[in-house]
Formats: sequence, C-alpha cells, structure tokens
Amino acid sequence: MSYSSFLLKAVFIIFFLNGSFLATAQASQSFRGKCLLEVEGKKYINGSCDISMHDDGSFQVSKNNPPLTYFAQVSVTGKNVAEGNWNGEEGATHAHDPLGNLVRKGACWQNKRVKVCAWK
Repeated sequence: MSYSSFLLKAVFIIFFLNGSFLATAQASQSFRGKCLLEVEGKKYINGSCDISMHDDGSFQVSKNNPPLTYFAQVSVTGKNVAEGNWNGEEGATHAHDPLGNLVRKGACWQNKRVKVCAWK
C-alpha cells in the first residue's frame, strides 16, 4: 500500500471515529432506485438498490439484501468532478477503498477502472 493511500484511509477512518463526518453531512433524501457499481470490469451492484442523495449532488449507492453487501460513495468536489470510495469487500461497513477521481457522464461518475451510476 502506498503512503498516500494509507494516509487517505487513515484520515477517512478518523473522520468516522470522531463524528466529524456526521456533523458535516448535508441534508439528504433516500429512496430505492437502480444502480450500477462496476470496478475493474466486475459489476458489484447492477439493478435495484438504495440511493442516498445529498444537496450538493454527492450520493451513496448500496445493495442491501439484507445483509449489506456492497456500497459506494461519490463526493462531489467541483463541477462534474468527484472523489469515490467503496467498501471493497462484501459486507464491509466502511468505504475504505478509494475509487479515485471521477468525472460525470450523465447519471454516471467514472474513470478508467470504475463506474458508479444511480437512477430513480
């Protein structure tokens, strides 16, 4: 694991442990929809899913059967650009694996190895 990857994971975990993430979370709406989470050519979510949308366009998609299987978070950082994270392994409860910088293409946010899409 690279130093920058380790640092990113450490900062993310600290946010969750001290509650800062919850204090800064924006108003959101949750609903059932259709999602796609594809990482390196493998589809982890493809169909019915839970979607949580934030006012700034950031969102989370998750597949709950139950139990929770996979989920991804897209955090908008600018116009049509975002950072993505996901849990990386079935049932993991933290989005500790970075998906990298993502660009928006319609209902999808993607880069060369990842695609995260959400539709109502």
